[in-house]
Amino acid sequence: MTNDAQRKITEEEVLFVEEAFSEFEAIGSTEKKCPWCDGKSNFVNAVSAYSIHCTKCEFKVTARGI
Repeated sequence: MTNDAQRKITEEEVLFVEEAFSEFEAIGSTEKKCPWCDGKSNFVNAVSAYSIHCTKCEFKVTARGI
């Protein structure tokens, strides 16, 4: 069995949380939960980067721009 620390994030999971982030930016909230455990996602937005991570498990996506 693979634990969360060893689990690979799929492209579909990245697209899902990026959609949740876009929804959060547009309306200030989202009903979408972590794709691994249904925990709450936290969004951290910087000038040219952002991070999405779960409050319950090891799920984390970081994106950087120019």
